[in-house]
Amino acid sequence: MAIKEVKAPPQVPVLLTAKEASAALRISSWKLYDLINRRRIDTVKIGRRRLIPADELTKLIDELRQEID
Repeated sequence: MAIKEVKAPPQVPVLLTAKEASAALRISSWKLYDLINRRRIDTVKIGRRRLIPADELTKLIDELRQEID
């Protein structure tokens, strides 16, 4: 009997760039910035960079699901 190798799921970074966040949500970067400007997604500023916490994407998805119900 052969032993199957189990691969760990890929690690999701804690903070995402706008490009990574829009790709993860499968939306345009323009739409992502619109969500940020409307305060639907919170961001973190480190130096000159503005980053999106990964849990903000999950929070947005949960809020959108609740709007449907």
